[in-house]
Amino acid sequence: MPFPYARVAQVRIARPTQQLARVVSFYRDGLGLPELERFEEHAGYSGVILGLPGHTYHLEFTQHASVSVTFAPSTDNLLVLYIRRESELRGLRERLERQGHAAVEPENPYWLDKSVTFADPDGWRVVLCACANPVSPPQRLVARYCGDQDDNGNRDRIPGTHEERTVIGARQCVQRGTYAGGDESRNGASKDWTERGATSESHQQTGRRGKR
Repeated sequence: MPFPYARVAQVRIARPTQQLARVVSFYRDGLGLPELERFEEHAGYSGVILGLPGHTYHLEFTQHASVSVTFAPSTDNLLVLYIRRESELRGLRERLERQGHAAVEPENPYWLDKSVTFADPDGWRVVLCACANPVSPPQRLVARYCGDQDDNGNRDRIPGTHEERTVIGARQCVQRGTYAGGDESRNGASKDWTERGATSESHQQTGRRGKR
């Protein structure tokens, strides 16, 4: 799903460290993230960029020659990787354990029965979670007309009328079972309206006039 206000080409999470080689080895050689790029002594910084796992999402680790860096601020700072196949999750776990990384108990008990947690050399946690569909896609609604009715029974039009839109957490009126390009008139002949909000609850409005 695209960002609503901009076309984001890439996402990069950047983090400093004082043990660049060990941290990179954990993510690259342990988790298997590909190394995309590295640089040396750029204004005092050296760093490595890893794919997460491809070129669209990056992990970047940097080390400065004279700047000290603390470890993870808490044991609940997580990078969660959702693994679709349990056999692949087991393989990653065994790979990390062969490199001397032992699984740790998660701070949040939510992760206990569905994942395995490791700490990288700086103490930042990585959760490998067995889940095929971690996040349900947002409900796709078709915006029609919403707001007041004038004396002729027409409703105010909302932005994006007659366009399919993804609505998350915003209250909008939509015409149930109607899709863009349908055969209703542009004045909204049907009075079957559904009002949806952030809780995805709905109720019927039948011929309701005036302000909500």
